[in-house]
Amino acid sequence: MKKFSFAIVCILIFIFFSCSIPGALDIPENIDYIKSLAGDPKDSGSWGTIIDSIPYNIGNTFWINPQTNTTDPQTTRTISWQSTLDTGEVIIGETHYQAVTVQDGSQFFHRVDLTGLAAGKTYSYIVGTEGAYSPVYSFTTGSSGDNFSILHITDPQIGTGTLKGDSQVWRFLIEAAVKKFPDAAFIVNTGDIVNNAAETAIPYYFDYAQKVLANYAFVYSMGNNDNVDWYNKYFTVPQNNYDAGDDTKSALYSFDYGNVHFINIDSYTDLKDLQIDWLRNDLKNTDKVWKVAMMHEGCYGNKNDITSLLDTYNVDLVLAGHEHFYMRSRPMDMAGYYKLNGTVWTIPNVAGTKYNNLPSPKPAYYVINKQPKLPMFTEINFSGTTLTLSAYTFDMMTGVIASFDTYQVSKN
Repeated sequence: MKKFSFAIVCILIFIFFSCSIPGALDIPENIDYIKSLAGDPKDSGSWGTIIDSIPYNIGNTFWINPQTNTTDPQTTRTISWQSTLDTGEVIIGETHYQAVTVQDGSQFFHRVDLTGLAAGKTYSYIVGTEGAYSPVYSFTTGSSGDNFSILHITDPQIGTGTLKGDSQVWRFLIEAAVKKFPDAAFIVNTGDIVNNAAETAIPYYFDYAQKVLANYAFVYSMGNNDNVDWYNKYFTVPQNNYDAGDDTKSALYSFDYGNVHFINIDSYTDLKDLQIDWLRNDLKNTDKVWKVAMMHEGCYGNKNDITSLLDTYNVDLVLAGHEHFYMRSRPMDMAGYYKLNGTVWTIPNVAGTKYNNLPSPKPAYYVINKQPKLPMFTEINFSGTTLTLSAYTFDMMTGVIASFDTYQVSKN
């Protein structure tokens, strides 16, 4: 479902990465100032639509230096949004940070890269321009230390059923997840934001969960129902420090958080030798205790370039999606055979409404494979040398979050 438009994507990424805002460490706290400027939340009756002069599709992620392909989640954030106005800014305290703005049709895409933030600090902010600002949102930068947790969701795939129905499920699930784990360091979404690459469905994804998307850092893997023509405009995806000579540069990226090395792998890009070399060197050179990969469609159970590298360099966990059921594999090697301290693959069902049937017969490397026909999420906790994965179902009718599966492994 991915349709490539290299020129547009490269222009957007080049312009976006050309500007970052350093030195925000000493931002004074003056919440009253931004409260006095803040606008009202978008009326729920207009969710999924674009309204003149109101900032929308506000996203929050880590800033990755395009020259070094490194980031420090303790001190950086990228805030992005769209509007019908040709200027924009982020305000924190009383400090105004001018956005880099790119026009696409009648929309303007705004982005501010914040660096030099204080670790473990909560920052309140608004986005927009004079007379047309967002409500107040806030984020907390990462703190030093090796004990933290993340959330993993996948496949909201808005538009599978009705736009509003799918969006309500997505909204209630992600709100329930952060209510249960409010201190999550960030959230991983492994793709299929919308169904059939429908760009018109993207505002539903943002509007129905705008507060969570603006308050928590999200990192993404592109799914087969997403489309690179618009993907890099709405979802900040870093480029790596190499040039493959085509439009697949965002297929791979990595970052460190605490004692964990995270790497994203695009399931639908035919990786070239240069990219395979980059992936090999990235995995070989990290000294972190844990290695976690992210991708949309898992390539587990058969030997290929990706599984070979994951096996060779002892990747501990792969966060995937696509299958629309719950699955956790045994620790395994590149071919799917059991391996002590091998790679575990996991899929947290869906964050939407499309539930697939289970494969028959059940693959031998599946430890657990179930279809509860409920939206799900997982919490992955890193506590020094122990990793614990906990999966949960969410029942919208009762509001009950129920434990579904638990897996723990220790480096000891």
